Amino acid sequence: MPAAGFGWGRPPGLGPRWNGGRIETLPDGEQTRFVTALRLLDAGGHLLVTARRDHDPGTAGSSRRLPQANGLTDQSIWAIARDSAGSVWVGTNGDGVFQIARDGTLHQFTTASGLVNDHVWQVLPDRRGRVWLFTNHGLDRLEAGTIRHFGTGDGLFDLEGNASASIEDRDGVLWFGTGSGVTRYAGEESWSPLSPPAVRIETATVGADTLGLDGAVFAAAHGLLRVRYTAPSFRNPEAILFRHRLEGVDTTWSEPVTERTVQFARLEAGSYVLEVAAAVGRDGALGTPARLVFTVRPTWWQTLWFKGLLLLALSAVLATIPWIRARRLRRANAQLERLVSSHTATLAEQNEQLAREVAERVAAEEQLRLKEERLREILEHSTNVFYSQAPDGTLTYVSPQSRRLLGIDPAQVQRHRSMLVTENPENETARRATDRAFATGQKQPSYEAELWGADGERIWVEVNE
Repeated sequence: MPAAGFGWGRPPGLGPRWNGGRIETLPDGEQTRFVTALRLLDAGGHLLVTARRDHDPGTAGSSRRLPQANGLTDQSIWAIARDSAGSVWVGTNGDGVFQIARDGTLHQFTTASGLVNDHVWQVLPDRRGRVWLFTNHGLDRLEAGTIRHFGTGDGLFDLEGNASASIEDRDGVLWFGTGSGVTRYAGEESWSPLSPPAVRIETATVGADTLGLDGAVFAAAHGLLRVRYTAPSFRNPEAILFRHRLEGVDTTWSEPVTERTVQFARLEAGSYVLEVAAAVGRDGALGTPARLVFTVRPTWWQTLWFKGLLLLALSAVLATIPWIRARRLRRANAQLERLVSSHTATLAEQNEQLAREVAERVAAEEQLRLKEERLREILEHSTNVFYSQAPDGTLTYVSPQSRRLLGIDPAQVQRHRSMLVTENPENETARRATDRAFATGQKQPSYEAELWGADGERIWVEVNE
């Protein structure tokens, strides 16, 4: 891969040269490939050369190579120039521009420093100490540490200069070569920006219909409005940018664009004025706008007569709402009355049923009370002893005769039956009969048991359970 670099000195030759009326060529060992720029630095014959090499020749003659390691560029170099202070300026293919001062100090200027682009095709120091740099995107001027940019809005008709094609003539006029011709700069007073071209509206269409350009009228529902326009110019037409605004919709101009068509969808009914203006470059002044006046006719559902009919229909609907509501209320009240009547009849029937059940329960309880009183009277006046016991043998009731026969107080009857039964083995028959009564719930045959009497004597009794 060839290495890029540059150097200066007084080499015996660089390839073909004019010497003494004839063309000379260096020997092969001294040839330098693809020379991109040459500049004679002083009257002593020092020549600055930029080229690509297949090898590092070291020092050839009195030449000296300046490598990239010194802070220089490895990009191709398209322009070399020396200013009145003795600094050398080097324009590169992507690394901006380098300034090499007389003391060897190196400065680099790139887009980070304010350049519009880092591809610098031309470097031209002028008599006033300014340095002009033509890039891929316009012309920059470096003066007192500040950079000013010149573009299409300032009159440039081509934003890209040709390599090293720039000079200052004896009158101080600057000339810059481009792919589209020569640009001349003779001072601020001679550098007049391009006047903005006049815009002409070509066509206006809605759907497949072409509209007239003077007071066009179309229905809102007919489709997309598309307007085509142009701005005839023979000086850098690519730099022309268009802005538009639609009165009644837009309050400001649109962003500048190169497109020459604008379209609108779903415009409301009404009158509109579309203005389209052009400028040279983004910062150029707008010219006199072209105007398209048109009217969007309302659709049938947007007309006054339809809105009136709609209002009448709405009024009729609103008028029927109270009647419909009153009718619904009457139906709801009638249904509520039927429901209340039904519930009332059901409640009365349930109350009557409850009253009958209460009366029957009161009568049953009264009958039970009378039977209990009759039974108590029989028990208390009988000569027999009556008792009741729990399944575990605990006595729960003993008739009053138990006091005389067994010496048991009926009020203190809570004792176990076994306390009244003697240890006589015959009493085992009595115990089994009692267990069977509890287990089966059936009446058992009568049996005899020996109990302790009131005075501690043993007595035999007949038991029926």
